Formats: sequence, C-alpha cells, structure tokens
Amino acid sequence: MEQIVDLIANIAIPAVAGWFIVLSNASGFLIPASAYKIIMVAGFIFLFFSGAVVLSLKIKKISIQGMIIKKPSRSWKMMRFFNVIYNTQTGLNFIISSVLILVLIGNEGVLGTLQAAAAGLSAIILYIIGRKILIKNSWKMVGFGSLIFFIGAGILAGTFTWIGVLIYEIIITVAWAFQWSSSYSVAMDLTDHEENNPEAQYAYICDNELYYNIGRGTGIVIIVLIIFLATEKIALQWAPFIVALIQLPLAWFLHILTKNIHQKTSLISLSPEKFS
Repeated sequence: MEQIVDLIANIAIPAVAGWFIVLSNASGFLIPASAYKIIMVAGFIFLFFSGAVVLSLKIKKISIQGMIIKKPSRSWKMMRFFNVIYNTQTGLNFIISSVLILVLIGNEGVLGTLQAAAAGLSAIILYIIGRKILIKNSWKMVGFGSLIFFIGAGILAGTFTWIGVLIYEIIITVAWAFQWSSSYSVAMDLTDHEENNPEAQYAYICDNELYYNIGRGTGIVIIVLIIFLATEKIALQWAPFIVALIQLPLAWFLHILTKNIHQKTSLISLSPEKFS
C-alpha cells in the first residue's frame, strides 16, 4: 500500500512537470533551462514541507538496539546478494530511462506523460500482486519480471528507435511491479523470521537499504564504464541488455531463499516448546 500511494503521486507530478517545461518554452514564457530550475526549487520546497509533515506525526518512540547486523545468517547473506543484483536494474534506470526518451524522442511532455502512465500501470499491478500472491509463489513473479525485462532490453538493443524506447519503458514498468512487490515481501518475511523483536529489526531494514544502494551504485557504474570504454550510444543501447542478462537467475535464487524460510517455519512449528 505504501508503494501504491507513492505511485499515485507519481502519476500526476511527472506529467505536470514535463508539460510545464514544454508549454513554457512553446509560449515563450521560459526557456527550458529556467523551467528546469523552477521545478528543482519547487521540489526542494515540497521536500522540506514533507519533512515537516513527518515531524508533526505522533509516532511511538522506541529504543533502537542497533543498526548493524553483526552475524548475518546464511539466508540473510543470500538476501543481500539478491538485493545487490536486483537493484542494478534500479540504478541503471535512474539514469537511462529519462535519457533514452529525451535522446530518441526529445520531448519532456512525452517523458512526463509516459512516466505518469507507467506509474498508473505499476499501481494496478502492485495492488493485484499484493492482494493475491503468496510468499511461496513470489519467485515466479520475479522470474516473470526478469524474463520480460530481458525481452524489453533485447528489443531496445535490436532496434534502438523511439518505438523501441516506448516498448522498453512500458516493459520495465511492468517488470518492476512484478519484481519489487514480490521480492520486498520476501525480505520483510525473512526479517520477521530472523528477528521477532521490533526494536532490533531496524538493523535489518538498514541492512536492506545499504545493499539496495550498493546494487543501485553497481548499475550506475556499469553504464559509466560502457560510456568510458565505448560510446554514449552503445551504453544506452546495450547497458540494459547486460543488466537484464545478469538478472535472469534471480527467480531461481529467490526460490531457494523462500524454500529455506518455509523449512525454518516448519521446524519452529514442530519444536517441543509448541507442545509444552
């Protein structure tokens, strides 16, 4: 539900920002550079306003026992590896998604509209998956997401036209919705199995975010390296395909992880303490 609320906001904001840039330039009111600066300043203002809203909330204060996992289990090490590999896609698309549209389509209005439509589609898929899919089946959703991401990246690499970009943008949106909600549910489920004390679970949340960002940084490094070793065009064309190829085994990896969680749950339910 948190992700759906965030995506609903993302339906309106990109479209408004994109068409503000386009229409301001078309009317002669502002040049694109000035419109970008106004949006940037407005973004910072809303960011501080959001922070003030959070600070005004009445949240129960608890004592956080630590933010570092000193002795992670084998399952949590697997979760870390999954987070790094999966988030290479996120880091890559932080940069490449918008650049592709601006380079091959060249219109901020189209960029904003496409991002808004993609957010709406993601929200619908996330809601359906969140309501219907069980943890034990999450690996299938991740596998489907990895497969269509690979297909979309292949289409982009094979065509590298504005049509390929539109297909890629739609596909990565669908792939993200299938992969994110399913894998994040596994991470939260594993957190509950690793640590049942809410005050100690902050370390696992922090650890998740740390390895998310390592993966995102890896995705950015991949595209920068290709630019350095080849050209910007080759990087835009082939970096998504390379990342998609790396991600193909993710479903198998998550399947092993969820199987381990299920086995631990079965052992706990059969322990002598349950019958004492």
